[in-house]
Amino acid sequence: MVFSTWKPPPPSFLKVNFDGSALDGGMRGGVGFVIRGPYFRAVAAGGCQLFDTSILEAELRAAWAGLRHARVVLQASSIILEDDSATVIGWIQRGSRGEGTDHPLIRNIVMMMRDEEAIQTKHVFREANGAADWMAAYAAHHSRYALWSEEGELPLTLRELLYFDLIGCIRTRTV
Repeated sequence: MVFSTWKPPPPSFLKVNFDGSALDGGMRGGVGFVIRGPYFRAVAAGGCQLFDTSILEAELRAAWAGLRHARVVLQASSIILEDDSATVIGWIQRGSRGEGTDHPLIRNIVMMMRDEEAIQTKHVFREANGAADWMAAYAAHHSRYALWSEEGELPLTLRELLYFDLIGCIRTRTV
């Protein structure tokens, strides 16, 4: 059994948890991200619905959307990207080391990462990525784009998930 919990970023960092969702055999899906700062403060959460997508494409789009929001809108330079897809995290890490990739989203993510030295990528178990998972599922079931930039604006269910992270709720995974 493995125990996992969400951990806050170090001071001066923002943490971008992201996730993708594909439903109905890829006919529709969603991307979601949750950005939090030190001391568990929610900075932003967003997502959008996708059509004709794969789970890996949705995950990449979520990474791009979360990183772009953190870099462009929040003007953050110290960022930790976390996702529960080891494949997507591996692609991004290989791309940042200069190992070639032909996927335009990976190239774009790597370009955003090159501008700053303090951008890290980490794989986490799904149990530690619950808020982003919820955001991706929410986006998959609702049309258009959703973005919340203040904690008080967040849907109650998402606020509850963030609260469980705040109190250090431990989630178990059977391996």
